[in-house]
Amino acid sequence: MLEGVRSPTVTFCLRNTSLSKIPASFFSSMGSIQNFSLNVRDNEDLTSISKAFNAEKPGEEPFMINLKLGETKWNCDCSLG
Repeated sequence: MLEGVRSPTVTFCLRNTSLSKIPASFFSSMGSIQNFSLNVRDNEDLTSISKAFNAEKPGEEPFMINLKLGETKWNCDCSLG
């Protein structure tokens, strides 16, 4: 889904939906993205995001630099990556 993005830094907002999970396939082809921010606030049914990133520090591809979770029923199991 994101493979055509050419910017190295992206903020993706997915707010007020009925999604319960964001599958790993969403993050499978990140194109030129190196730094990724995800805003999933106000998704009351969202409980998890599949492990999306393996980088442990910026500069490795890709790296999640920001995650906003307000108003979600988050299941925190440390598997986000």
